[in-house]
Amino acid sequence: MGAILEFESHFDRYRPSLKGTWKDKPLPAAGALYDLGSHLIDQALTLFGRPNAVTAFVQNIRGVGHPDVDDSFTLNLHYERGPGRSYPLAVILRSHPLSVKSPQLRFVVRGTRGTYTKHGLDAQEEHLKLLSSPRAILREEFGREPEYLNGKVENILADNETITKTIWPTPDAGGYVELFQNLGSAIRTGAMPSVKWTEATAVLEIIELALQSSKSRATMPVPAL
Repeated sequence: MGAILEFESHFDRYRPSLKGTWKDKPLPAAGALYDLGSHLIDQALTLFGRPNAVTAFVQNIRGVGHPDVDDSFTLNLHYERGPGRSYPLAVILRSHPLSVKSPQLRFVVRGTRGTYTKHGLDAQEEHLKLLSSPRAILREEFGREPEYLNGKVENILADNETITKTIWPTPDAGGYVELFQNLGSAIRTGAMPSVKWTEATAVLEIIELALQSSKSRATMPVPAL
């Protein structure tokens, strides 16, 4: 795909009404940004590291429930040129509650020589709803993605005119269970947690900067470590 110029990650759905859980109430860590945004931010930080700045739009777009509880967001994480990065990188993280699309868009990754597109959310959530027992999560088929959700790559050839298209399946099943196995081991035996405290706090820092950016309608610099 060449050098990556833009990474776009979505967690969209069509949900015009509230579910009635604590996430819909004006409580600490309620709202879409803390709920869904934490996962998108964590993935972006894992892939690209700390951004240089954050510009965010966080709002209650449906106008239902408490006005201070957000249900949608768009975060722009700005990465400047630097060692190992020949081009500026834009990371766009979005969640929208009124997206009419099936399957929903998940990723768009644009590079200097190609574009990757992916639809559909992690299959594990739907599989969990169908489990016959808790132990069924250990079956080989759990978390495996159907072929129709395979990613697609479009590449420009050397003539800068001809575009080829290829299908990229997801070879590995999702691994929710590994996180909880590690958590259990950390509690029982003192094993090293897979998710480090520094990683969790880095996500919280970006969330808080995004909220400040949205409220002040300004781009917020991310402090260097």
